[in-house]
Amino acid sequence: MTVVEELTDFKLYEHEAQLFRRKIVDGDRIGRMFERFAGEEKVHYDILRGMATIDELGETVPGKPPFSDSLRETLRTHVERELRSIRAYEDLLAKLTDPRQRLLIKGIMADEKEHLKACLKYLKY
Repeated sequence: MTVVEELTDFKLYEHEAQLFRRKIVDGDRIGRMFERFAGEEKVHYDILRGMATIDELGETVPGKPPFSDSLRETLRTHVERELRSIRAYEDLLAKLTDPRQRLLIKGIMADEKEHLKACLKYLKY
């Protein structure tokens, strides 16, 4: 996982918010939640950029997000991405010794787990 993955997730959550609004009754409420998730992904990106050295940043230009017009497919993709992110943050946490950085990563992981839970919830419908 690279720092730029957070930007891809930001764009993907914005896309999902629009899909919920178009395809689901009461989609505005769910769309607002996914827009909040998008904002959290942007914050994660900013935090990680602040922690990383140039060598650690990896790829700096996001690729095209895996957009789909299928809400179910988009949610499946996001479940996979969130699981991958959580594993990557667990690995990163094991390497960090700075207490402030560890706290930041734990906060990001908590957000990612909340995002995963919501994606799984709506994928069941």
